[in-house]
Amino acid sequence: MDIAAFGVFLVIFMVERLGDPAGFASGAARLHAGLGWINTFVLMTSGALVATAENGFRTQGAWRCWLGAGIAAGSVFAVIKLFEYRERIAAGAAGDDILTGYYFVLTGLHFAHYLVGMVLLGMLLLRRGNGGSRRASVFGAITLYWHMVDLLWLLIFPVVYLQVAP
Repeated sequence: MDIAAFGVFLVIFMVERLGDPAGFASGAARLHAGLGWINTFVLMTSGALVATAENGFRTQGAWRCWLGAGIAAGSVFAVIKLFEYRERIAAGAAGDDILTGYYFVLTGLHFAHYLVGMVLLGMLLLRRGNGGSRRASVFGAITLYWHMVDLLWLLIFPVVYLQVAP
């Protein structure tokens, strides 16, 4: 359902962008594509670390360090995103171009999913014990959710920040 909702938002975004390419390009020029690239790297790194942790959990290996590193890497995303939000609002850019509303809706919805993922990963880290098929299934489901957060960012970043057509 969440992916479908994001898909609808992205389609609406693209239709609107076709109607005012100059307005969207002007708004995108005020976004920090460099920070978007860093956040892409951060989320992909976090996803790889979480996947490594899941593998360690399934094989009774060391997984807490990998999961902790994945959470730490993922935390960098929040720091950068909150900096971007603060800077965009402080500059008076909240609502001054057509892209801004879409930027806050798409990245805000993504950020909400990110926060849920971070809480779930934190709960995994606090768990006691290893293994067990039920616990491994829960770990796998949370890892899959975290990868969905990555996937959504991989759609949002190029379309919003770089103005790439999907």
